[in-house]
Amino acid sequence: MTRCKIGDRAVIVGGIRDNIGHLVDVSARHATLEGWWVVKVLGSCVGRRTANGDLTLFPTGTRGAIQDKHLWPLRDGKPR
Repeated sequence: MTRCKIGDRAVIVGGIRDNIGHLVDVSARHATLEGWWVVKVLGSCVGRRTANGDLTLFPTGTRGAIQDKHLWPLRDGKPR
């Protein structure tokens, strides 16, 4: 069972340390990875896009994938 659902705004609570506390909008389940979401970042975030795993800066509005365990949904203005 996942914490988030499509349409949630969520805060990043794990994963890449520099992203903790950033907000994302959950837009879809990942097509091939179980327990992962496709999200739109609401502020610049750091991510891995290159084949060698180097970190790169994703600007606001970028879509990316993140595991559910690294997100905490915000509903009704409160963490759930």
